[in-house]
Amino acid sequence: MPSDAIYTRFLYWALKHRIDDLIHLGRGGTFAEVSKGIVAGFEIPVPPIPEQKRLMARIEAQTGRVEAIRKAQQELIDDMRATLAGYYAEIITDAEWKPLGEVAPQERRPVTVQAGQNYPELGIRSFGKGTFHKPAISAEQLGSKRLYHIHPGDLIFNNVFAWEGAVAVVKPEDAGRVGSHRFITCVTKPKVATSPFLYFHFTTEQGLHDLGDASPGGAGRNRTLGLTKLAAIKVPVPDYDKQVVFARLWEKAQEMNRLQAELTADLAAYVPALLARAFRGEL
Repeated sequence: MPSDAIYTRFLYWALKHRIDDLIHLGRGGTFAEVSKGIVAGFEIPVPPIPEQKRLMARIEAQTGRVEAIRKAQQELIDDMRATLAGYYAEIITDAEWKPLGEVAPQERRPVTVQAGQNYPELGIRSFGKGTFHKPAISAEQLGSKRLYHIHPGDLIFNNVFAWEGAVAVVKPEDAGRVGSHRFITCVTKPKVATSPFLYFHFTTEQGLHDLGDASPGGAGRNRTLGLTKLAAIKVPVPDYDKQVVFARLWEKAQEMNRLQAELTADLAAYVPALLARAFRGEL
């Protein structure tokens, strides 16, 4: 191999290290939009082959550890999800099925909008992926839009995307946020049902099927979950104490998901920092 040759893996890491510069040269688009001409003319340092080998070995040893940590964390989460699914299947075996309106009736808490005030909104992700925080909206921006108070522990649905799993349990950190008229909040009756159990049910195949049936119409925003139809959906109601155990397991799963999100963010920041050290000659 010539002394000025470059290993493919070294080239990969060198370009990954400079990905932001490449995108900038591509006028701020995405890497997919960077032209071949820009890549071909992009200059990178090409150290001697032994140094390339050494850097590749150090980088890939570290990134291998990162991937192993990520994989182990994902396996723990998958195991917890399997445990939840197994326990859910066990406790509904002999459960009575009742209309949702009997175990978790709908509750509206209108917000009295005041001029000059801002109202932080809550959003619901589809596919059972929970809530997220939207920017605050001012009273002046609202127009005729109606807002409702949302409380931690509420079982909440987005009525235009419930058919694709836009259902969640409101988290403690969501306190103080509001939702539009498109959000349907249900409050479980004490000693009858828990919101984590009902949430999980609505993410199962049966639950999603029932939400779809209660959301007639075409695709997307033409499929609206009806209030009466939602209240009429029958849900399993196992022994309350078993639901409490399920809720505790579910809360542990949520904590694991939160830790995984933090770990993913930390690992995502670690790799660029590692590459920066490598190409500064600090590895």
